[in-house]
Amino acid sequence: MKTVQPIKNDLPVSFLNLFSSGCQKTGFRLYWQQREELHMEDRSAFPALMETNVYAVRGKVLVVGTCLPQVWPEAFRRLAAEADQVYTLCLEATHINMAITKLSAVFGTGQLEKLVFASVDRSPHCTQLHYIKHEIERTLPHHVPVESYVVSGGVLIPVPDRAIELSKSLARLASLP
Repeated sequence: MKTVQPIKNDLPVSFLNLFSSGCQKTGFRLYWQQREELHMEDRSAFPALMETNVYAVRGKVLVVGTCLPQVWPEAFRRLAAEADQVYTLCLEATHINMAITKLSAVFGTGQLEKLVFASVDRSPHCTQLHYIKHEIERTLPHHVPVESYVVSGGVLIPVPDRAIELSKSLARLASLP
């Protein structure tokens, strides 16, 4: 009988960490008393939304694209300072429908006070993060404030609902002067 040998991985740890998605790592619960000590570049410092029980998500929640803390740490820190909990969500690794289902269940617990989405700008995967807001609002009655932000050039920019709706309609965008 032939023995299967494990694959040897010669890649440096820093290379593996760069490409391993925070969505696929088990994160630890972020205790906000210690948040200033965290290294924002470490993607595993924040729990992945898709790996978190819906009943653990409560209060003022920030959901960020997995790469935001690493790419724009200062803008991320400003948003995180306002949140009770921060979760990462990588829509390159997770289908948007799965994220919508997860967040709909979170809304169903009645434990949310506010939900904020934030991502880097100009990423086709991160743009979907903001569509989740509209899908939940369209299908699930709730009274929880939901906000969206993108970070462009290190600047935190609020994204109005109209911009999100327009970005989903290329025909409407093409007709603009």
